[in-house]
Amino acid sequence: MPSRRQFLAGVGATGALGVAGCLATESRDSTTGAAAQTDEDARTDWPRPAFDRGWTSYNPDPVGPRSNPTVQWSTELAGLPTGRPVVADGTVFVPCSDTLLALDAESGEERWQAGDEDDRYLRSPSVHDGTVYAATGGGRAFALDAETGEERWTFETDRNALSTPTLGYGGRTLYVGDDHGTVYALAAETGEEEWRRDVFGPVTRLVADGPALIVGTEGGEVYLLDAYGERGYWRTKLGGAVQALAVKNQDVFAGGFGGPLARLQSGAFAGTPRWQSDAVTAHSSLVVTDDAVYGTDGSGLAAVDARSGETRWTAGDDYFSGPAAAGDTVYVGGDGRVDAYALDGGVGVDDVRFGAKRWSADVEGGVQEGLAVADGAVFALTTTEDASRACAIEERNDD
Repeated sequence: MPSRRQFLAGVGATGALGVAGCLATESRDSTTGAAAQTDEDARTDWPRPAFDRGWTSYNPDPVGPRSNPTVQWSTELAGLPTGRPVVADGTVFVPCSDTLLALDAESGEERWQAGDEDDRYLRSPSVHDGTVYAATGGGRAFALDAETGEERWTFETDRNALSTPTLGYGGRTLYVGDDHGTVYALAAETGEEEWRRDVFGPVTRLVADGPALIVGTEGGEVYLLDAYGERGYWRTKLGGAVQALAVKNQDVFAGGFGGPLARLQSGAFAGTPRWQSDAVTAHSSLVVTDDAVYGTDGSGLAAVDARSGETRWTAGDDYFSGPAAAGDTVYVGGDGRVDAYALDGGVGVDDVRFGAKRWSADVEGGVQEGLAVADGAVFALTTTEDASRACAIEERNDD
């Protein structure tokens, strides 16, 4: 295993490299939501915390409700929600303070729950080929059968795994980071450790895209590593702990707590900011399309131009959850409600808009973590003083 000194030497030697083609996220769409595939091929699930391997939180297919919303079901949870829900094959997977719940996506009924007695603060899982991959704040990563909840393998460290794990290209490798600054690569099929590397500071975010692994840290740094553990390409310092990472069109979008949102370039100027924006401080996650970037910071929803970083529009005043988008609609959660906006923001200036908001649906409590859009519904996790709940918001059929 390379030492920390050897790793930094590798970063210094390759920091000026243009890693053109290293990041391979698909680009299918713009804010029009016009999918580049037929309706029969439309992807209707939300199998990763931020939908795809680029962590864009954006499904170009219009699979969410656009009008006339209603809460289809609301299910009380066994603990506090500690991550974003994911949806695959008709099941909603909900991470809680001490257990992972599987709920029926149509009814909200519990199918199974999993977790060891020592598990705490479960992270948002990812689902691939019938397997659920998750990690805990107690330093354990594990895989479960998605249908039954039966454990397939477990991997334990003597440290705390602070990052939400992420699957690499093809679902062959699971990456997870801990609060000592170590990144682990595990064989997704067996849980065996393939390699580990050190960075400076607790790992907060990971995005595996093609042959590259992007790492965000609590110290506000972003790294681009070889996904096979052989080298480091570049390292960039941003302001504030990195809370959101996404890859689109070969560039990295990174947002930190109290710091700016930055678009980091690939190519000849790899790792340097193309632009920075103070309009979005990226609480939890970002929505990234070909044209725009959307984020929340505990106040409003902001949209900035993906090419220039200029603010396009803002709306709302108390959005705490990570946004999600599908087709031409972006969804965001606040205190006691989930709201839907047109991706283009309608017409107007800043937060004075016409035709921007599509609908608002009342829910019990404040929306926590991030939303998921799948199977024609928006899935949200909420908390009140007395209880936590998972709910599904669908388009009402008055017929």
